[in-house]
Amino acid sequence: MHFQHPPSKKLIIITAIIVIILSLILLKVFYLDPNKPLVYEFTTVNKVDLTQEVSVTGTIVPKDSADLSFEITGKVKGIYAAVGDSVTAGQVLIKLDTTELDAKLAQAQAAVDTSLADASKAETQIQSSQLGLKEQQAKIDSARALLAQYQAGLEKEQVKLVEIKKGARSEQLQVAQTKVINAQNNLIDAQTNLANVKNKATNDLVSLYDDVSDTIYASYTKADDAINKQITDLWNKSGTTYELSYSTSDLQAKSDVERQYSGIKDEVAAWKQEIDGLSATSTNENWDRALEKSRNHLVNVRDFLIRQMDTLNAGIDNASASKTTLNTYRTSVVTARTNINTELTAITTAQQGIASQKITNQNNISTASGAVNTAQNALDLAKNEQQLTAIQASPEEIAGQEAAVRQAAANVTSQKAILAQAQAGLDTQRSQIDQTRAGATSAQAGVKQAQANLQNAQAQLAKATITAPIPGIITKQDTKVGEIVSAQKNIISLLNPQEYKIETNIPEADTAKIKIGDTAAVTLDAYGDDVKFSAQVTKIDPAETVIEGVSTYKTTLKLNQKDERIKSGLTANVDILTAQRSQVLAIVQRAVINKDGNKFVQIIVIDPQTNRETMKEVPVKTGLRGSDGNIEITEGLAEGDKVIVYTKENP
Repeated sequence: MHFQHPPSKKLIIITAIIVIILSLILLKVFYLDPNKPLVYEFTTVNKVDLTQEVSVTGTIVPKDSADLSFEITGKVKGIYAAVGDSVTAGQVLIKLDTTELDAKLAQAQAAVDTSLADASKAETQIQSSQLGLKEQQAKIDSARALLAQYQAGLEKEQVKLVEIKKGARSEQLQVAQTKVINAQNNLIDAQTNLANVKNKATNDLVSLYDDVSDTIYASYTKADDAINKQITDLWNKSGTTYELSYSTSDLQAKSDVERQYSGIKDEVAAWKQEIDGLSATSTNENWDRALEKSRNHLVNVRDFLIRQMDTLNAGIDNASASKTTLNTYRTSVVTARTNINTELTAITTAQQGIASQKITNQNNISTASGAVNTAQNALDLAKNEQQLTAIQASPEEIAGQEAAVRQAAANVTSQKAILAQAQAGLDTQRSQIDQTRAGATSAQAGVKQAQANLQNAQAQLAKATITAPIPGIITKQDTKVGEIVSAQKNIISLLNPQEYKIETNIPEADTAKIKIGDTAAVTLDAYGDDVKFSAQVTKIDPAETVIEGVSTYKTTLKLNQKDERIKSGLTANVDILTAQRSQVLAIVQRAVINKDGNKFVQIIVIDPQTNRETMKEVPVKTGLRGSDGNIEITEGLAEGDKVIVYTKENP
């Protein structure tokens, strides 16, 4: 049996080498033949107009619309617009029943009036307390001055006693004479000063009384205006009697004012006669009485106006007077009361000024008179000392002088007690004025609280009415008269049909391309592609809106034309023009190759050695990407260059 030996290892290697060589020959012949022509598709670099657009779908919505509701719960009293009605901005659409709110408003107004009266009363009390404080301080000053005089008198009596007991010498006689001369000069100076003080006191009072007539006449004028002008519309006259021109539920207040009105008018008229009876020759006492009478007249007018306001703050029959008329009445009464309170303050200020000046004058005259008395006493004392110095005192004279010393000491002790009592009175007065100030502060706080409650009541009343915030057409009305509606429930809607906008959501990839002011071409599905509209980007929300996992940005476009075919809710196809270039070099975008962060294209060139077409890779820089698939070439190519779009092997 013969066995076939396997081929040797050397033979295998030789055979493999031969196969490789034959393969390379075939590859060169069939595939790498430089004479074989290229097979490719190309585009030519041309100058074109490029535009970049972002195309999205949106919805037509009105530029202005409103869904309205009440801020409070209540019963519907009136409906003044129906679906389809055209309304103007500010027009009343729906009202709630405001009976309870009107009552609260009246209560709040009454509380304000009461708190203002309390505050005015507290202020008057403060002024009165301050006047009392000045009077008490004047008593203390007078007591101290008198104490000083008594102490000086005691010292002099003590000195005199010593001198009497010691007897006189020649030099003492000379000193005594000098004291008499000096005392005489001091008395003359004190008397001159007293005359000057009295003259100034008279002039100061004359200056104050010169203004009293104007103050009194101004108060009368305001009172006459309040009673005979401001509130006359609130009254009807029947014969010689007066009746309110409106019905009020406060029958007691009604009875009071109807009984008092005729009398208060007579009082004001009598006041005028009192004023006419005054003249430039009237005494200060006459003017004081006139001020006090004027103050009493003002208090009576003020109290009457307060009672008049009570009739307006009570329940009013709407059939007797409209709300507008009642508000006018209240305003008139409040104005009249404010004027009267102002004049009361003016009268009180005038009285206090005169009283204060009289006290000041009295103190100054008392001080000056005291100085005269002191000077006279000093002169008398100096003369007595001179006489006593010239003679030896007898035991009876010494005993008499000792009694005088004891009396002077008793006067000092008594005056110290009087001063202590006056100081205690001052401390009490100060404590009272502190309490009065605290009451005034509390009253002012009450005024602020009452005014805040009034503002709140007015605000609540305003919430009972829905008005149109914009002009437009009612698109929804979901309530009826008598129905109880809840706060914040949308019951009426309207839109402005004159202007519309488009709302759309731009994907995050396109957001960077658009900006405020970009223009857009718009078509509506309802009318097809042949009907075109124009729009402009007006708003791009800064926060994203995620739709089906994709971040988008809500964008608003304003339609540039008004067209009755445009309706809310229509679907809009929007092409936003984001950029454009004219006559720029461009090629198709798919011809650009991205490699390692750089951009390249393959162009066709003629090999100078073989005179055949060959490919060459060149770097380029790109610009705007057009919506038509082209891309701008800013660097690397020239017009007419052939750029390979696609290549394939030639078999």
